[in-house]
Amino acid sequence: MTYKMYLLDIRDLEDKSLSEEAMALIDDKRRAIAEKYCKEKDRLRAIAAGLLLQAGFLELKPTALDCVYEKLEKGICYKMQTRAMINWLLKVSNPELPIPLKYKIGSHGKPSWDKDKLECINPGKKLWHFNLSHSGDYVVLVVSDVEVGVDIQEARPVNRFPGGYKAFSRMEAFVKCIGDGIARGQEIYNKYHGEVPGYEMQNLHLIEQYILNVCFADDNKYKI
Repeated sequence: MTYKMYLLDIRDLEDKSLSEEAMALIDDKRRAIAEKYCKEKDRLRAIAAGLLLQAGFLELKPTALDCVYEKLEKGICYKMQTRAMINWLLKVSNPELPIPLKYKIGSHGKPSWDKDKLECINPGKKLWHFNLSHSGDYVVLVVSDVEVGVDIQEARPVNRFPGGYKAFSRMEAFVKCIGDGIARGQEIYNKYHGEVPGYEMQNLHLIEQYILNVCFADDNKYKI
């Protein structure tokens, strides 16, 4: 299992000229999602997600001048400001941005990139699975060679959930990884007390006042 994580601070997008520049770099699907939101922060998160999907599909590797990066177990995290992300995308060798991304949708709505339709665009691509999450001022994308789920949570109370926001985030990452729907995912997670055979969980502290959990399915995952 290997992965890359891209973590974006959306606060720069409050600048209207920058958000318009970002909109021009995201694919049609994400642009449509961003345009439907009435609340400004939701719209900015959707734009940020579109930027991350372009970067994650290309599996780009920003330099230390463009971002703060941290080596993780079996992966790496790139933490960026929006201005740096836009500049970085504009510098890539492939000038055909935005890439017209194509998705496959699971039975419960979980998307992945359609390898059959997109391999010709990036023939060396290794990481076809992805998952997005957002909370507060941050949006995160994880791209992986196995099924993945990610959840980021701002430090705040989660009512009526034992263990608070940290435990809730861990469960959310698992539920998103298996992609079988919320009720089914919670049932399995509770059955195994959060330690489901064939699934690996990583708990990360990359930003102050936020918790981040990532769940990966082993190649020989337990048949749930």
